[in-house]
Amino acid sequence: MGNIMWGFSIILLLFSLYMIGMNWAVFVNNHILKKKWASAVPFVGGIAGSLGLLLLPVSENWKYAWIPLLVDWGSIPVVFISLICCVCRRDHQERSQ
Repeated sequence: MGNIMWGFSIILLLFSLYMIGMNWAVFVNNHILKKKWASAVPFVGGIAGSLGLLLLPVSENWKYAWIPLLVDWGSIPVVFISLICCVCRRDHQERSQ
């Protein structure tokens, strides 16, 4: 059973790394290099990474399950930035009226 858990964990963590890398590539190309790329896939990389960490047959690994959600641009950071942009846009619209 331990080998199966290791296998699933490794597959999920590798998939998570790929998705997190792609989400950051989308961010860099869209916002820094000003190229037109597809949008980020929200939460997939972060959730896969969290599940991969939770499935690892290692004690105390659940303490680190939040890290992929924070590192993945398509997860918590994009929600946080979107909320800030909405609040700033609403404030700007109210001031211009």
